[in-house]
Amino acid sequence: MKINILATRLLLSLGLSVASVSASQPDPRFHGIWDGAETYEIPSHAGPFAQWGEAPVKKSAVIAIGDSGKTLAFGQGLLQGRVEISPWWGENTLGFEVRGRTSFRTHGKLVLSADGNSLTETAFAVLPGKPFWVTCNISGTFHRQAKVLTSSQLVALQPDVVLNEEGRRLMLAAPQPEYPPEALAKHIQGNGIYDVSISVKTGVVSRVDILRSTGSKLLDDAAVKSLQGWRARPNTVSHIRVPIRFCVSCR
Repeated sequence: MKINILATRLLLSLGLSVASVSASQPDPRFHGIWDGAETYEIPSHAGPFAQWGEAPVKKSAVIAIGDSGKTLAFGQGLLQGRVEISPWWGENTLGFEVRGRTSFRTHGKLVLSADGNSLTETAFAVLPGKPFWVTCNISGTFHRQAKVLTSSQLVALQPDVVLNEEGRRLMLAAPQPEYPPEALAKHIQGNGIYDVSISVKTGVVSRVDILRSTGSKLLDDAAVKSLQGWRARPNTVSHIRVPIRFCVSCR
């Protein structure tokens, strides 16, 4: 009985209803590419882990929802990357929890409009701060751009980051690079290898060196930008070598 009560409280805290979880069949109307904007806000609060608030920041963003309903890809904007999720399906609602530590995003909810052509997003993230990590509220509104998104199309939005299981275990966060739209449009592709220097004490990335270029500044810049956002477990690693493949024709 206590377990059921705790589960119900958790669902309510995520903005989901118990009825939503019971209706667990995937809703194909969510699948596709959605274009819009996200607003990111770090709220202030008191207490033992108090944090200073920051003014909201609004950025253009894209959400791609895979045909399995278990994968989301966030392009443009902040906190980009492809994530695996545990979904909760409800009436016009997709609630999700991010699996693993591949993103600063933690959980959220997408609500479909009555006509099926727009999405409203409410989500949350935990970001590195000083001296403590800080919470970030995310809100967004999106409009449908493509009604059918296959698995191969979704994968094409994100380059392949080659990191073994041991490497993933050492990372607290490893956001994936965005495939630059200009590079996609021109079918620019290439393979690169990057050396990531990490502060052993803090786990923060201090430097990213290009060991082998992709041959494109667009792709290298996208790779370096994402790797600068990686975070490792403190006192574990000082360097990690990361191969990244940007490929359109091989999808």
